[in-house]
Amino acid sequence: MRKTCRKAQEVLDILKCPCQASEIEDHFFIEKIEPGKLWLNPLTGSSVIGPIPVPQQVTALCEPGWDIGGVVVKVGKGWRLVEVWNVSP
Repeated sequence: MRKTCRKAQEVLDILKCPCQASEIEDHFFIEKIEPGKLWLNPLTGSSVIGPIPVPQQVTALCEPGWDIGGVVVKVGKGWRLVEVWNVSP
């Protein structure tokens, strides 16, 4: 049982590690919108992140300049929103 728990913890550590290195928690201003894609400009950063895939319903409602508070994570060659706690016009 202990060996299984250690192995499970090791798998968790391996899977979490890449995300932590490329995780950004911030407020992001919507820089560009295309159907199903957002480009976000972090408040504390200098380069735009994107495209970030989102439902097309979201991009139909959003407007450039809106503020999205949340967390984005680098996944492979792209980015994903993994947490959103606020959206403000």
